Amino acid sequence: MRSRCRSYAAGAALWLGAAAAARAQAPGSAPVTNAFGDPASSWAHILRHTALTGFWILFPLIAIAEVLLVYVIFKFRRRPGRKPATFHENPGLEIFWTVVPLLAVLVVGLLSHGPLHFYDETPPPDLNVMVVGHRFFWEYRYPDYGIDFANKDLVVPAGRNVDLQITSVDVIHGFYVPSLGIQMDAVPGRITHAWFNAQAGHYEGQCAQLCGPLHGEMWISVDVIPPAQFAAWLQANASPAPAAAPAQPAAPAGAKPASPAAPARPRPAGLAKEGL
Repeated sequence: MRSRCRSYAAGAALWLGAAAAARAQAPGSAPVTNAFGDPASSWAHILRHTALTGFWILFPLIAIAEVLLVYVIFKFRRRPGRKPATFHENPGLEIFWTVVPLLAVLVVGLLSHGPLHFYDETPPPDLNVMVVGHRFFWEYRYPDYGIDFANKDLVVPAGRNVDLQITSVDVIHGFYVPSLGIQMDAVPGRITHAWFNAQAGHYEGQCAQLCGPLHGEMWISVDVIPPAQFAAWLQANASPAPAAAPAQPAAPAGAKPASPAAPARPRPAGLAKEGL
């Protein structure tokens, strides 16, 4: 039994080591953080506080139940020369372990109502970004600035409300950035919403839905930079305004005016397949 436990522990250690090594070898990789260890957005802080509060309310009940279970298993087990206990039913105890957990769950539900309502009410955004999932990369569109790129870091300003409109062109993806407290599905033909207000830093995540053979390499990188630096980034990356069309020479007297040509529709950069 002891050797089997050692084998399981060694296998788990090898698996975790291989996963960490594979992640470290990924190009441009950085530690994938989470909302419980180092929350970086206002919502992630609220999420952490609410989850830990609920955990400490429910943990004593779970611990008591498990301790009692272990005690009963060893105390009333069958032994040589003694039959196992056969008693059952204890109305008072059954009422206790039904009512107390129910009250605990109600308290956790009430504590969660405020944060859920807070996140559901999207504040006026300072920046709108459309996130489009592809197999197997992310595309980011800044509609107010004519910026469209794919397979690069999402760049947003620190201390500003960023509204994400998330969708997909092929299969269901999951936009998941733990430190920002964001996990939202990207569904073809639908637009889901998420928002955050984060402090400056670099944060990573990955697709949270199994979307195909390269799902494990569908990383997400978010650069949150100071507003002044973000303004300079916008100026460097924004699409230039279209040049004015040259003046047409006057048509001869009596000539039929030509119909104006339809303007060409630009194709967004970095897209191999346009589905929206």
